[in-house]
Amino acid sequence: MNRSNIFFSVGLLAGVIFAAQAGAESLEDVFLVGKDATPPGPAFKKPDVGESYVDQVTGRTITRVSKAGGGRFNRNTYSRRQAENADGTMFFTYHGSAEYHVYDAATMKRIRRLTVEPEAELQWHPADPDLIRHTTGVNSYAGSLKLLETNVRTGKKREIVDLSNRLPWEKANPGFGYSGFLTDGAEGSPSADGNRYAWLVVDRDENLVGLVTYDLATDTILGTMDLDEQEEIDSVSMSPSGRYVIVSGDEVLAYDADLTNPRTVAETSEHSDIGIGRYQSDWYLHVDYESNDGDVFAINLDTMEKIVMFSLYDGDATASTHVSGKAFDKPGWAVISTYFPRSEEYRWTHDKVFLVSFDPARDEQVILNIAHTRNCAESYWTEPHAVPNRQLSRIYYNSNWGSCEFDAEVYRAEVPPVPELEETRR
Repeated sequence: MNRSNIFFSVGLLAGVIFAAQAGAESLEDVFLVGKDATPPGPAFKKPDVGESYVDQVTGRTITRVSKAGGGRFNRNTYSRRQAENADGTMFFTYHGSAEYHVYDAATMKRIRRLTVEPEAELQWHPADPDLIRHTTGVNSYAGSLKLLETNVRTGKKREIVDLSNRLPWEKANPGFGYSGFLTDGAEGSPSADGNRYAWLVVDRDENLVGLVTYDLATDTILGTMDLDEQEEIDSVSMSPSGRYVIVSGDEVLAYDADLTNPRTVAETSEHSDIGIGRYQSDWYLHVDYESNDGDVFAINLDTMEKIVMFSLYDGDATASTHVSGKAFDKPGWAVISTYFPRSEEYRWTHDKVFLVSFDPARDEQVILNIAHTRNCAESYWTEPHAVPNRQLSRIYYNSNWGSCEFDAEVYRAEVPPVPELEETRR
């Protein structure tokens, strides 16, 4: 049997196993549950693009979906930015040539190389699978006070937001509307319905001057705030519900959507995201490396209730961590991807992608192991940055397959139906 048939057979076997699992009543019958410290199985040849294999420990089917080429990465952009479009037919990557590429999710064939700035802060339209939204760029040369929308099938662009002559700082800075620009700091997201945005506002000299929140559905500026005294701010994001704005700098603050009622969410700004909990509540998800146990927290933005999802230093473990709350259609689950120094002994937290619940009704949260990344993260560009689709049926993450070079590529893990939080209780 040739190698392609081996991979096909493995994937087929996984499908048969999953079919049998679908009717199982126990979570353990479908997932590898808990803080599992089993190291990845023996190394094998890296799959070609489009080929699948089964993780030898978790049992999940993994498919390589991008090719780097020429020593340059072709990677998932970030854990806070959804890779897959609204209906799961396409995904996009960020290529080492400073370009965004859109691919067919079934064939892995490139559909289009997008003509946008490298820091255009792309976000898929929440409902139309052919549309992607983006800023014009984050510098005085390319940036503007506009939000654009590109049809990835045709390449055509259109302007959907223009805040020129609508911001208070323009009155004190003639010509500001021409050369100022909007940015979320490359780590923000609109609300889950794609209507509400938060942006930092930068002037022609690339000085941070303010913060604005905006509702696309009503073409309304919800609030503005002067940031002359707060230049340490580096990113902003709307919460999934659109009720809150998260402002990250030396500390993390939450505001109401109109930029009133500030309160401290976290005293340090680390890797984080904002997810949806039960009853459509907004939760700030983050890691606190400075806590005694390296706790990964979830904080309810409605009540400020805090729960510990898990501890990084548990059992003499450690890791660097990215968090994603982008599974908007599966409330109460976060995607965690980790990387660690190669010299350390393998621990349960190392080089993995897993799910963790954030359910305040539980004393201990549920961990579902998904994949060993087989990655060697020697730089930012080779970190895993795992992100789910909205349904939490697929997770995209980066791996250089242990090369320790810059040739990170995208792998896609298939995720069985994840139970509602009530079903995970024992």
